[in-house]
Amino acid sequence: AAKAALEHPTDKYDAYRDWLICVGRIDTRKNQLKLLDAIEGSDYRLLLVGKCSPGQQKYSKKVMQRIKGNPNIQYIEQIPNDELYQLYRVCKVSVLPSWFETPGLVSLEAAVMGCNIVVSDRGTTKDYFGDYAFYCDTMSSKSIREQIDKAYAAPYDESFRQKIMTEYTWEKAARATAEGYERSLGKVNGD
Repeated sequence: AAKAALEHPTDKYDAYRDWLICVGRIDTRKNQLKLLDAIEGSDYRLLLVGKCSPGQQKYSKKVMQRIKGNPNIQYIEQIPNDELYQLYRVCKVSVLPSWFETPGLVSLEAAVMGCNIVVSDRGTTKDYFGDYAFYCDTMSSKSIREQIDKAYAAPYDESFRQKIMTEYTWEKAARATAEGYERSLGKVNGD
């Protein structure tokens, strides 16, 4: 789907060109309120995409109240994955200031579509993204804002797309999983 979105772009989401995007359920662990604090008073435009987490009604309500009070922030509850690629293609920076983050599909998909990414400095993100990502301290709205500023000002590095397309494919993941099973089975069987 990402390849198709790159090869056959549409203008459906062109209104979001050069926006910040944050994709993920509205949840305390995803830290959207700190992101909203980070961009408050700025000219950044932010698109939040994701359903409100069922166990986080109080947090979700706070996020929704902040969105209503700011014309530079919009919210989409859910869109089809192939359309999400079109959004990434026009947005400038994907921001995931989660309290703990694995290098999930959101960041990989955003990066392969040409977004610079701002992610948590917690978890294993640095192992995957190296010097290509902009790392923020999730406890600090100042740090989140500084990294957004840097990511927004930086040109996109095409070698990041190439790294993802060659190193993080489903085929490689399947091969590594199969090799892991084979090693484990070999040890169990005494080979």
